[in-house]
Amino acid sequence: MILLSQFILLHSTMATHLFKSIFAHCNISFVERSMYSFITSLSLELIIHNWLTVNYTVWMFNCPSLSILYWLGCILSVVSIFQLDILELLGIKQIHHYICKFKKPIQYKSQPLQRLLIGTRHPFLTGPLLILWSTRYMYLDRLLFSTAMTLYLFHGYMIDLNDVHYIKLQLLKMLNNFINGG
Repeated sequence: MILLSQFILLHSTMATHLFKSIFAHCNISFVERSMYSFITSLSLELIIHNWLTVNYTVWMFNCPSLSILYWLGCILSVVSIFQLDILELLGIKQIHHYICKFKKPIQYKSQPLQRLLIGTRHPFLTGPLLILWSTRYMYLDRLLFSTAMTLYLFHGYMIDLNDVHYIKLQLLKMLNNFINGG
């Protein structure tokens, strides 16, 4: 529980205006996202290397469709990452734009997309949730981890009807382009 708490505390603290204002005050806001990604990665690495398994079985299903859901979650996670701008997500693009004296990468995006990205800190939510929950053997430690991460992911997911409308329009455009071959 301590490992999960340190991840959630670090990850949440770095997303606050206070954390961002410290970087802005030091005139290094261009490295904020890369530091956020780096510290988050270190925090997850700490969880992975220090996790203790609790071999208490919460459920055990002999259901092959759970494997399908698991692999669907993996595919959705990978596709979602490629749908995002991975260099921007990791903070590399922000540093490049700063060095080259370009505008911030977010400023090149449309207003509705900027709004959506601000409200969805975890835009690739479905894939990881499928991976966490679609297991034939749910042990107590995985249940604890899955529950904590699910609550945390949903806490950071704040979209409204304007965002839903924007997503719907983008999906319809993509479908139209796919059908019409352009």
